[in-house]
Amino acid sequence: MERARMILALLDGETQVTVARRMGLRPNTVNKWRGLFISYGLAGLEDTRLRGRPKSVGKDLRERAIKLLETPPPKGQAAWDGKTLAAALDANKSSV
Repeated sequence: MERARMILALLDGETQVTVARRMGLRPNTVNKWRGLFISYGLAGLEDTRLRGRPKSVGKDLRERAIKLLETPPPKGQAAWDGKTLAAALDANKSSV
């Protein structure tokens, strides 16, 4: 809601500095959301676009890894390690 109010105030002709002061924000924060709104419309105001880089490991691999970790480790090992788990899943070690 705060982001929408910010954009509406800007569309009503308020300056970024005025909006920032009134809302207790920094002008660069107002500028950031203004830019996202200009680039992506309402979708730019959602949190989902801002949460780090996209996931590179699919849900399927995560589910298979969890299922495998619930089983005993290979013979001769006390616990699963990343290398063995990756090999068992036919996946990249850095993905595991």
